[in-house]
Amino acid sequence: MVMHTTSPVVSRRAPVRPSPEQIDAAILDTAAEVFARHGFAGTSVQQVADAVGYSKTGLLRRFPSKQALYDAAVEHVTTEVRALRGRLEGQGPARRRGFLASAAAAAFARPGVVLLMIEALQEGADLPHADRLDALAHDLLAALTEDLAEPHDRLRAVMALQLVANTALLTLEPQAPLGDLPPAQVQELAVEAAVAVLGAGPAPA
Repeated sequence: MVMHTTSPVVSRRAPVRPSPEQIDAAILDTAAEVFARHGFAGTSVQQVADAVGYSKTGLLRRFPSKQALYDAAVEHVTTEVRALRGRLEGQGPARRRGFLASAAAAAFARPGVVLLMIEALQEGADLPHADRLDALAHDLLAALTEDLAEPHDRLRAVMALQLVANTALLTLEPQAPLGDLPPAQVQELAVEAAVAVLGAGPAPA
């Protein structure tokens, strides 16, 4: 994985006048990214503070320790994934098409969540609660594929979701080959490509 210094992102991922809850969500998404890149032991509160554009003192007013910050980030991931899981409705191809669109919206809004979950799946990852994050990822995949009987259809669904996640992660990399495409267009292309992998017809409007 390409390592780079994480730049302040609260203003990029939050409204101009965010609520306290939106500020915390943006902080925790960035914290998730930093922990995913550097591991728990390799991450300092100062690193996260720098990444979100806060002073260390200001960040510690919201989260009193590195452990509290990490635990809150994991809870944030859990909340985001459960919300996404709740968007799996209906049956058949339309169910998965709609879910891929929802997954893309969530992944592009909170790429730190995606990165932390992916890193937690790696063997030997220095991430507390990795088993919890691993269980969340597998529950999401199981829900996505539960009504698919054929192995190749199940694999297509998993690959489609991975495509969406990996494309969202490109937005975190300064050297990613995205050109001048705005994030909304990259997200749209990710859904279009994922639906093609799924083999479920045109993307939802």
